[in-house]
Amino acid sequence: MKKFFAILSLVIVTSSNVLAGGGPFYTDAFSVSAGKTTLFTNSAFSISDNPANLGTLTNSNIALTISQFYFVKGLQQGTFAFTYPAYKGSAGVSVLYFGDALYNERQIGLGYGYQIDPEVASLGVRLLYQQVSFREYGTVGGLTADIGIVAKLKQFTFAGHISNLFQTRLAEYADERFFSRIAFGILYRSSEYVSFATQIDKPLLGKPTFRAGIRFTPDKRWMFGIGGGGAPFYGTVGIGFQTKSFRAVLGIAQHLYLGTQAHLTIQWSFNKQSSDEDSVQ
Repeated sequence: MKKFFAILSLVIVTSSNVLAGGGPFYTDAFSVSAGKTTLFTNSAFSISDNPANLGTLTNSNIALTISQFYFVKGLQQGTFAFTYPAYKGSAGVSVLYFGDALYNERQIGLGYGYQIDPEVASLGVRLLYQQVSFREYGTVGGLTADIGIVAKLKQFTFAGHISNLFQTRLAEYADERFFSRIAFGILYRSSEYVSFATQIDKPLLGKPTFRAGIRFTPDKRWMFGIGGGGAPFYGTVGIGFQTKSFRAVLGIAQHLYLGTQAHLTIQWSFNKQSSDEDSVQ
C-alpha cells in the first residue's frame, strides 16, 4: 500500500494531471509505440485519441486495450471501443476503466468523425461522461466534450485536438477541473512504408510536452513504432501484426524515473478491407 501511494504521488508530481481527473489516458498501443503521438491514431481508438480520425475509417471495428503502468498493482487500465460507418464518416462508443477499488476512474464516450472534404479534411467530436472515485471520499462525475480536426496536404497531415472543451469542473467547492489539454501536430509521410510524426501537448496546468515518433510498416502485415519525448524523457517502442480483419500491437513506454508502461491493443475489423493508408498511420 505504501508503494502504491508513493508511485501515485510521484506520477502526479512529475507528470501534470496524469491520473488526476480524466487523463491523459493512452488507448492505442501503436500510437504509444510511436512516441505517444496520439493525434494520428487511425483505429477504433481514434474516438478517444482524436475523434477527427473517425472520419477516415471505412470499417466497423471492435478494439480492446489492456495497459499496465509501472507494474504497480492498482495502476492498470482497460479500454474498449466500437466504431461503425455513418454519414460521411464513422461514429462510435468507448468505455474506459482505470485503477482499483481504492481509486478508480471511469469513462463512457460517444464520438463522431465527419469528412468535410474526402481525403483532405475531417472534423470530429466526442461527448464523455467521467467519474472519479476515491474509496475514502466518494465519487464525483461530469460531462465533458472533445473536438478534433485533421487536414491533409500532399505528404503532410496536420492535426489538432482540444479535450474538455467547456472546462467542466471536477468539484464545485474548488477550482478543480477534469483534465484539459490542447494538442497539435504534424505527420510527414516519406513513403507508403514510413511516416514521421511530431506533437505538442499543452495541459491546462503544466508545461508543454513535445512528442515525436516513427511509424514503419514494411509490408501489410508488420507494424513497428519508435519514439520519445517529454520532460523528464521517455522512450517508446512497439511491434504489431495485422491481417485484413485483425490487428494486435504491443507498445512499451519507458519513463526516465517511473519505469515501464505496457499497452496491448487487439482490434477486429468488419465489412470493407483496410486501406494501405490505414496500415501506415
